[in-house]
Parts: sequence; C-alpha cells; structure tokens
Amino acid sequence: MRDKQSSFGFDGDENDRARARRSDPFTSHESAERITPHLGTIDDSIYRVLLAVGDAGLTSDEISDLTGIKYRSVTPRLKPMMLKGIVCRDGETRTGESGHKQLIWKARS
Repeated sequence: MRDKQSSFGFDGDENDRARARRSDPFTSHESAERITPHLGTIDDSIYRVLLAVGDAGLTSDEISDLTGIKYRSVTPRLKPMMLKGIVCRDGETRTGESGHKQLIWKARS
C-alpha cells in the first residue's frame, strides 16, 4: 500500500483516468484525455487540504476555495478517491455557496 502522505502516482487503477459519458460530445472525451495526466496532482492537493483541516472536513466548495482547483475538477475526483480509500464522507453536510447542502469530505489516515 502506498504511503498516503506522499504524492499519488498512477498505479493502473481504473480510477486513475478521467472519464466522459458515452453520450457526451467529443470535446468532453478530449478534455478527459487531457486532464488524466494531472489527476495525481489534483488528488494530492485535495488530500493534503483535507488532512490539514482534520475532523472538520470540507465541502467541495471549500476544497475548491482552499486549493484553487476549480470546482468542476474537484467534484469528479472525490468518488474515485473514496473508492481508493483515500477520503471518506460520513453523511454530514454543510450549506455550499449555491445554498444547497453539500457532503463533507474527510481524509483517511
């Protein structure tokens, strides 16, 4: 098992690829291909900020604000990171910038 404190490298896991739906336009598929090499850096930034806040956790909006990573790049990474055992959600929510409730994400150590 890799050290969770270090950068997340690609290990061939299917969660290490950005995806687009079959019904999405070709531009979405091209974007997914372009972002895939950067997923390790994105995951690492998300994990480090979640580690820093500890048990308080963060919403997707808060992760985006603290890392400078666009919301649309943060949200699709959280489920794959959860499937890898890097982050978790415990059912708690906070109101996001839109006024809607958002799940709170926490780093697993």
